[in-house]
Formats: sequence, structure tokens, C-alpha cells
Amino acid sequence: MVTGTPLAKWLGERGISRLDVVGIATDYCVRATVIDALKIGLEVRVLPDLCSPVHEDTAAKVLDELAALGAVIMPSSRA
Repeated sequence: MVTGTPLAKWLGERGISRLDVVGIATDYCVRATVIDALKIGLEVRVLPDLCSPVHEDTAAKVLDELAALGAVIMPSSRA
């Protein structure tokens, strides 16, 4: 049984409309987080220099996919 406040509701109650996403597993966890955030209408920026893919050969493809879905891909120095 899940308890607590859903993240989308928690963010909305605080007026958060933009998310910067970083982390490990660009091709799994980061990808899933970005897709979920876009689905709830958040503006999303991915900072790839602060991410690490599980499979190096899929990193560029994943970032292209996320950009096509509406995420902004930018280095952390510009964020």
C-alpha cells in the first residue's frame, strides 16, 4: 500500500513547474523521470554532463528521444 503525497501533487502545491534532471542511469532512471515529468506538464531540462548512462552506446539516442518529447538538453554550466 502506497501512502503519502504523490510527487506531482507535492510539486504543484509548491508552484514548481520546471525540473532539472541529473543522475545515474541516463538510459533508465533519468529517462523514466523525464518522461514522467513531461507527462504531468512540467518543463524539463536534462543536464547530461551530470548524468551517467549504464550503456554508453545508448546515451545519445536517449537524449535525442527526450529532446523529441520536449525536454531541453543542456550542459550544467548553462543551467
